[in-house]
Amino acid sequence: MTLAPEHKRRLLAAARSEPAPMRRSVRLASLGILVASAALLTVLFWKLGWFTPGDRPLAFVLGTSVGWMAIASAASWLALGRGGRMGGRPTATLIGTAVGAPVLLLGWLMLCNLVYPPSACAAGISEFGTACHELIVAMSAVMFTAFAAVRRFGDPIHPKSGGAALGVAAASWAGLVLNLRCTCATPMHVAVGHVLPLVVASVAGIALGWWLLRLRPQR
Repeated sequence: MTLAPEHKRRLLAAARSEPAPMRRSVRLASLGILVASAALLTVLFWKLGWFTPGDRPLAFVLGTSVGWMAIASAASWLALGRGGRMGGRPTATLIGTAVGAPVLLLGWLMLCNLVYPPSACAAGISEFGTACHELIVAMSAVMFTAFAAVRRFGDPIHPKSGGAALGVAAASWAGLVLNLRCTCATPMHVAVGHVLPLVVASVAGIALGWWLLRLRPQR
């Protein structure tokens, strides 16, 4: 993709205005941020009560967790990596990540439900997954903050689509945690309580990406 003249001018101006950090230092700092956020997510997992299969077959839990992890890993790689381009990955790739991740994940989870038909949600657990929805959105903030910090040097070309992809990636990791903890796996609960938060995080990421990732005008 060839950068538009205005984008190229802004990118070069920003590069000249700030001293370039050492590449090794940036990588180490990014790794430290991601490790710290993963540790915090693990603590939240522990606070929620660790792994709880409930009535779900172990094969079902493993299968759905593999899906969550695959989507989270792929979305994180696409959202955080630049694909060898100065301006980052193409907008189409980032939008495809934000839109495709929830669709693929929902399809995989529904397939798992066909193989292992779930029982009704236990007493006290909403069929619409209200509590799970809120927990995933809240935990997504942890990972999104970390991802945005890793991209703290800015995404001047497409901060909105980049933010949407970061939001999906963050919510996918939070969803993996809830998948290991929540004992309800009915289609409605999974769709609304576990997958819909990815869409919410993606939409929120558009606004947050514009606020956090874009280049600020020089003063």
